Amino acid sequence: MRGMLGGRIAVVTGAASGIGRATALAYASEEVKVVVSDIDEKGLTETADRVRAQGSDVLVLGTDIHSVGSTLPSSLRSCTVKTDFSKLEGSESYIFVPK
Repeated sequence: MRGMLGGRIAVVTGAASGIGRATALAYASEEVKVVVSDIDEKGLTETADRVRAQGSDVLVLGTDIHSVGSTLPSSLRSCTVKTDFSKLEGSESYIFVPK
């Protein structure tokens, strides 16, 4: 049954290629809003384009989550407040997928 996860938000790190990209696209096919993050900006842009092509909303955060003081948590807070991804903060309607 397609769309069982609709209305939720998935945060996928390592989304520029491989399993991360496949995961982001799988969530998009289930009508999930997808936050994609990676250090590879070119690959991340390609993933975001493919997610949009499936009709899902996507928020792109280019960051290296492995670096000390990663900006991912603060980026999520600042971006979600300004976008349609505002349900992410303080909500149970999201899925976090670490690489």
